[in-house]
Amino acid sequence: MPEKKFKIVSTKKLSVEQQGLFNKDIVVTDLDFIEITYNELPEDLSDQNLGNVIITSQNALKSLVHNFKPKQLKFISLYCVGSKTKAAIEKELGPVTHYEDTVAALAKYLVKNLADKKVTYFSGNLRRDELKQTLLKHAVEVDETEVYQTHFVSNPLNQKFDAILFFSPSGIQSYLMANKAADEVIFSIGPTTAVEATEHFDTVLMADEPTVENVIFQVNDYYKNIDNQVII
Repeated sequence: MPEKKFKIVSTKKLSVEQQGLFNKDIVVTDLDFIEITYNELPEDLSDQNLGNVIITSQNALKSLVHNFKPKQLKFISLYCVGSKTKAAIEKELGPVTHYEDTVAALAKYLVKNLADKKVTYFSGNLRRDELKQTLLKHAVEVDETEVYQTHFVSNPLNQKFDAILFFSPSGIQSYLMANKAADEVIFSIGPTTAVEATEHFDTVLMADEPTVENVIFQVNDYYKNIDNQVII
């Protein structure tokens, strides 16, 4: 009896190591549905001693170190979202004061601990308003600087997939510009992406931790327990 093969599409390119994490009965196609470009930032940014700095993505960090040498950036307290972003920041810039796994959780922490203070928020052009609006509502002044741009990449798919891996709301939006939502199982890296996915797809599962690896582990667990799966 032939072995079942489950066809998965990842909406971002995966490393060789990440591809190797999938179970052998899963066939993966990986394509970048978004591209990132870094903004040119004002030179005087390196002259400022910034007290409370928020970095919610690795793309924002990459833009900063693209524009400046890490030693030029004088950040006193750093706050971020995600363990991978935390690790990347600490490698490039130094210790992170506090991190949370979600934007909502970080906003809640900052409201409690930085009331009546000021934060500098490095963001992208498609960032959601949740963090900024929550802080402003609770009298935390927000100085926002847009440091990178997210661009949609059109990738029409000419075959049917069992599942789709999404890593950001913008990835979902880009996917749907060239493809129709059907009965695919959706695996989401985090709650913000999951909320966007549920607006378009019926079955949405979220990783236990917001990392690519945990998305892959959930895919493996899901298909390991599926019986009588129809082969496409």
